[in-house]
Amino acid sequence: MPYRSSPVGRSCAPIWDPTDQLLYLLLRRVARGAAFTAAIASSVSCLEEPLPPDTHGEPPFEPLLCVQHGALPLAGLALELDSLELGRAPYGNNRVATIAGTPCAGAERPEECSAKRATLIAQALESDVCNGDQWGNCFGRPYIITTTGDDVELAAVSGPELHAILGDIDTPAEAALVLGLHVPESGCDTTEKAPVYRLVRQGVEVRTLQSTGVCPTVTSSVVQLVARDGTLSEVSSEVVGIDPLFCFAEPGRRPAGLVASAHRPASTELGRFFQGAAALEAASVRAFEMIGRELHALGAPAALQRKAREAVDDEVDHSWRMARLAERFAATAYVPSVCDTPLRDRFALALDNAVEGCVRETFAALLATYQAAHALDAEVLQAFARISRDETRHASLAWQLQAWLEAELLPAQRERVHAAQRAAVQALRDELAKEADPELRRVAGLPDARTALLLHDGLRRALWEREPASA
Repeated sequence: MPYRSSPVGRSCAPIWDPTDQLLYLLLRRVARGAAFTAAIASSVSCLEEPLPPDTHGEPPFEPLLCVQHGALPLAGLALELDSLELGRAPYGNNRVATIAGTPCAGAERPEECSAKRATLIAQALESDVCNGDQWGNCFGRPYIITTTGDDVELAAVSGPELHAILGDIDTPAEAALVLGLHVPESGCDTTEKAPVYRLVRQGVEVRTLQSTGVCPTVTSSVVQLVARDGTLSEVSSEVVGIDPLFCFAEPGRRPAGLVASAHRPASTELGRFFQGAAALEAASVRAFEMIGRELHALGAPAALQRKAREAVDDEVDHSWRMARLAERFAATAYVPSVCDTPLRDRFALALDNAVEGCVRETFAALLATYQAAHALDAEVLQAFARISRDETRHASLAWQLQAWLEAELLPAQRERVHAAQRAAVQALRDELAKEADPELRRVAGLPDARTALLLHDGLRRALWEREPASA
């Protein structure tokens, strides 16, 4: 959404409940403790460019229709099937990548077929583990479920089994399915990130834009070969953009479907910081809009739905404040692209909330609290004084939401949520080891690396080491 020309107005102030108040006091205590410990210790001691043109005499790349939420015709597959379902464990999004045909359409006993299919889906999800990426997100192993008459089969998505189901991989749609299951980013259907393909002798080459580094975010043009036998290999990778977005835990909640966007990078550290913060705050508007719809669909308590609606207004205001500071420091604010994604179920939302809410947004609230006490610029200090209070309410919502969501999860699902949270805590700590620019520390009130790690350790002891469901 576009930035407002002025702060968003409210008919009434947001309601603070006891959990909000307690978390606010806790974050202030942690921030003061870290600052005091750091003081004692010190006293004793990208601009995203268009994809490069082809220069090797190969056929030109052509647009590839995304199939993440679409359907693949069954014609041309090596087996006679009623349906083919390709999916993976939740990745902050739906577990299903695509379904071709109609499950159990040819079954003589459709109820038994549907029950077996549901059992195999649960089995596939339970067998997955949390393989954390650099953000602490969980990736599950992909899987295929097929139905043929009354037979329902669960197959791996690699090697001979994949080849037996799909036959030779020689069409763009089949290549997109293979790539989309192994590289979740490739499924986004926005213009900026849409994959392109070309047919080559060995199979199909697909080129996508992928995030290949963090802090700053590095975007690369990656060409991968989907061979005829279904194997996937990288042909080339070239950096095409470096983006400060997400560096140093800027406040804001990242929505599912967030992708790097073309923009003009700032020439100064202050400009880059506020440009990234403004973009992430704008993206957070979409995050809370989606959460609000999901909470309504899941029948969440009215208080949680109200908090999500209030957070949307908060993030609009935050994006305006950060955009104004970005422009003041000679940077152009921009709104990042967010792919449309389907509503998530309770488990997928719980996984996302554990990472984005209970870890990253909670730390962002603590960081904003620290900045509100240490920024030497009056306008910056005023902005973070407001943001710190709002982000504290958002963090409180995350913890209340976690307790509500986990109440109806299976034990194995709860453990996977906790594993995702632990991975995100460690990933965040790794990011904080990067030293902030001295001008950022002075003007924006950011802590140095030592103090940032003390903030992280304080929050870990106060919240993250406790049993999440009881927080």
